[in-house]
Amino acid sequence: MASSRTDVTLRSPELNGKGLARLEPSDQLDGYAHVTAQNGGLNDDSAITLYGARGSNAGGGYHSMVIKGAGVTWYSSTRQMTFADGVLRAPNIITGVVTITPVANTPTSITVSGLNVSGTIHRAFVTASSAVPGTVAECSATNVTASGLTVWINRANTTNTTVWYLIVGS
Repeated sequence: MASSRTDVTLRSPELNGKGLARLEPSDQLDGYAHVTAQNGGLNDDSAITLYGARGSNAGGGYHSMVIKGAGVTWYSSTRQMTFADGVLRAPNIITGVVTITPVANTPTSITVSGLNVSGTIHRAFVTASSAVPGTVAECSATNVTASGLTVWINRANTTNTTVWYLIVGS
């Protein structure tokens, strides 16, 4: 049984006919529906489209969201995730850098504190930056919590060493 689909487009005269909201209902032919809201900016450059699939035919059961614009913010209680200028910022992801002046051939640490990483389980990933390969024997993290971590290095000399860290909360 085939049916037809009619798009519904709403335009606002206050935006000189540029902004729109479009509803495209599902039919028996392709199995998906979507809703689009587009601003009336200078280049019509901000839009959000929500797709919902029925699970058969072209839809395949997938749901997705397409967002076009300068920045996106998701709110969840008082914490938020933003994506702007190609950079994702989320309350459960923190990155940073420390410099450690090591004791040669001895594990040396520095503690990072004052962070606020959301989640109940926290994992840290660390990497040392060295101009001479092979001089850093070990780089690790311990005591990883929502508020900080301890970064360790062990290297063959006493050269100041930059260590980048990434903490992910889940």
